[in-house]
Amino acid sequence: MAEKPSIDPRNLNAFNKALAEYKHYNQRELGPLIENRANRMRWELYRIFRDIAPDKAALSSELDARGGNIKRRIVKGRRLTLEQEKRKRLGSVKYLSIGFLLREWRATKTGQNIRKDQRNRQNRRIGEVIDRTARGIRRPYVEITNLLEGAAKQNAQRGLVNRALANQTADMKRYIVRKQKQAQARTIAKMNAFTKGLTL
Repeated sequence: MAEKPSIDPRNLNAFNKALAEYKHYNQRELGPLIENRANRMRWELYRIFRDIAPDKAALSSELDARGGNIKRRIVKGRRLTLEQEKRKRLGSVKYLSIGFLLREWRATKTGQNIRKDQRNRQNRRIGEVIDRTARGIRRPYVEITNLLEGAAKQNAQRGLVNRALANQTADMKRYIVRKQKQAQARTIAKMNAFTKGLTL
């Protein structure tokens, strides 16, 4: 059976279509605009992956119920004790979301041309962002990658990136509708002023 794609093309197409319309109503240049939306997407992904983390109390109870029947990892050539493994698991319940945190990446008003890593406590790369939105770049883009294997697995099972795309598409559409209503209100105000002038 073919593996389900990690991103539904329909969600991606809807996002890109909304982004094109969003640009029509936004005063920013394309590079900074893409960087801003990518920054919002980063936080959306971070929140979604953080929210799927199991409850610590429930996980602790589950681990206690399993007793010694827990697969323990090997660290520096030694197998962890049950207590060490339990502490590690409880301490990393929100670990998958950290790959999207990208602490060193800050959006700017002018765009930038950088690559930044997210590293864990052992200085291992677990996420990265490539931001190519500086002035002069003909096709600006931002690429955000969570390098944790578990993030890819959870996304394949739950469609988390699709959810983030749908949420951000809806956010842009709300902005577009608000701008359209503002433009319509200005047009009506001008028409009212014009017709009022005709009746004087």
